[in-house]
Amino acid sequence: MRTKFLSPVLLLFTTVFSAALFTGTAAQAGEKTYKAVAMVIGSAWAAETPRGAKTGAAYFTMTNGGSKADYLISVTSPVARNVALHVHRMVGDVMQMAPVLGITIPAGQLVALKPGGRHVMLIGLTKPLKDGDKVPLVLSFKYSGSVQIVAVVGLPPGARKKGRSYKPY
Repeated sequence: MRTKFLSPVLLLFTTVFSAALFTGTAAQAGEKTYKAVAMVIGSAWAAETPRGAKTGAAYFTMTNGGSKADYLISVTSPVARNVALHVHRMVGDVMQMAPVLGITIPAGQLVALKPGGRHVMLIGLTKPLKDGDKVPLVLSFKYSGSVQIVAVVGLPPGARKKGRSYKPY
């Protein structure tokens, strides 16, 4: 009798745990995710900008659930005249930003865009980005096509939880 009860409970626990584990690879629980064929995009946010700033940055995660690598080849947004993919690189003793033609997302892998690393530069902002604003972005992938996402301006998802503060560097 005990085995008959434990089997359904164990199955339920395993299913719930597996779903939570898989969902957490793209974004934290409760966050908005977006799907483009095999790509799952999550944890989208943009940094708040000071008044008068003409550039901003957006960040998100991309999880490739496909069997081959895909490539983020461009991003567009109505909040900026130009949008570029950038990386930070050490040149001698100096950290510099540099544009890149695309970002590779290997099959079965998660790639995170974050401060101090790969990111989306919003150049020629139409207005400053304020806490709580929503920034529409259209991501174009080589194989997965295009998907529109929304990055919320503020701290990264999860940074405000449990009294933690966020320090990007």
